[in-house]
Amino acid sequence: MHVFVRTLVNTIMKFEVCREDSIYNVKAKIFDETCISPGRQCLIFAGKALEDGCTLADYNMYNGSILYLVVRFPKCQGGRMHVMVRTLTDKIMATEVEGEDSIYSVKVKVFNETGVPPGRQHLIFAGNVMEDSRTLADYNVHNEATIYLVFRLIRIFVRTVTGKKIFEHAFMQSQTIDDIKAWIYYQVGILPEQQQLSDQGGAPWARRSVIRAPLFCGSVHLVISEMQRSCY
Repeated sequence: MHVFVRTLVNTIMKFEVCREDSIYNVKAKIFDETCISPGRQCLIFAGKALEDGCTLADYNMYNGSILYLVVRFPKCQGGRMHVMVRTLTDKIMATEVEGEDSIYSVKVKVFNETGVPPGRQHLIFAGNVMEDSRTLADYNVHNEATIYLVFRLIRIFVRTVTGKKIFEHAFMQSQTIDDIKAWIYYQVGILPEQQQLSDQGGAPWARRSVIRAPLFCGSVHLVISEMQRSCY
């Protein structure tokens, strides 16, 4: 059967479960989705906090039941606090910070979690895009506040070997060269396996993810050549 887990920020996750699954097993599934450890999760159903050793059947859960997830935060020492960094795909990361931490230092923490460089991150709080040099205190960020993370797009310019421009398109950093080739096929009809992409210096691009590409100004220029097809 399926159950839904709803967070306090109204994110809803759907999980396939069995009635004999333990509550801890459900928390493990939530951990796989959110990276929030089971020990910091409190699941609530029908007004009751669920115990790890009990099963879904013990609480008379049925297909389509809704559980509520509350995240426990350990007590912070001194001026430390926790903020929730939420992506557009609803992944939530709990990050320990101080009010005097710069926005750039928060981006470094996000980089350690996601691999996305600080220069490719936009952090948004209360509708404002946060500036690297300012601090969390400058934006009145409080304990358990939610900060939204948006990744900057990369603009790809594709030309033929003769210099003719085929197209330009914005791609997400998580997309791959295969995604670019698929878009080229959609634009000009050259099959992906017949495409050979290289940067302007002639270095070939072979199935590397866009995020690992040498991006300096938020754009990449690629050259496409059509590989010779074998004849039999």
